[in-house]
Order: sequence, then C-alpha cells, then structure tokens
Amino acid sequence: VMLERAGCPILVSKGRKVRAVLITPEDFKSRFVDRLADDARQRMLEAIRGSREPVLSGEQIDEALRSFRGDLR
Repeated sequence: VMLERAGCPILVSKGRKVRAVLITPEDFKSRFVDRLADDARQRMLEAIRGSREPVLSGEQIDEALRSFRGDLR
C-alpha cells in the first residue's frame, strides 16, 4: 500500500547494504518490459531494412570474388 501511495521505489536493506528494490508493476513494465519490446522491435526493423538492399547480379558477384582472390582477368 505504501509503495502504491508514495509511487517511489522502496529500498530493502540488510544491515547497511541495500539488497533489493521494490517498484510498482507499472514502473517495472515501463522500465523493463516495454524497453525490451522496443529494442526487439528496433532490431526487427533494422533486419527488414537490411533485407531491402539491392542484390548483386551474377557478374558483379564473380567480379567481387575475383577481386577478393586477387586474380583480376
């Protein structure tokens, strides 16, 4: 009840050392769950954008391989 009323995290300590922090479920969701979902969404968008890059033609691939091997003909 105090956590919901105050809205501030509650530190749980043993002796002088903080051992845990209590936060509301809403804070947990906004700080961790939503952030993880946003990060996953961003990685997915980057993968989609990366897949839209133009594909090399067969000749361009052959030329790139020859260049890489160092046997330009």
